[in-house]
Amino acid sequence: MKEKNSPKKKFPALRFIMQLYKGIAILIGGLYAIVVVYSLFQDGIFMAFIAAISGFFAFVGIFAFGEFIEVFLSIESTNRTMVELQKRILQLEINAINKNETF
Repeated sequence: MKEKNSPKKKFPALRFIMQLYKGIAILIGGLYAIVVVYSLFQDGIFMAFIAAISGFFAFVGIFAFGEFIEVFLSIESTNRTMVELQKRILQLEINAINKNETF
C-alpha cells in the first residue's frame, strides 16, 4: 500500500508551471505599472489609460491561467483524498461485517 501523508506532491512539473505563470504575471503587472507611470508623464493620460487597461488584462489573463492550473491540481488532490477515505470506510465496514459473522 502507498505511504500515507507523503510529503512529495503529485505533478511537480505542473506545480512549477503554475508558479511560473503567476510569477510572470506579477512581473508583467509590475512592468506595465512602470509603463503607465512613464506614459503618464511622456505621452499623456490617454496613452497611460490604454497602457493601464492592456496591462490589467495581460496580468489578469496570465495570472488566471496559473490559477486555472491550481484549481485542477486541487481537484485532483481532493479526489485522491476522497478515494482514500472511501477505501478506509469500506475496510471498516468489511471488518465490522467479518467481526459480526464470527460470533
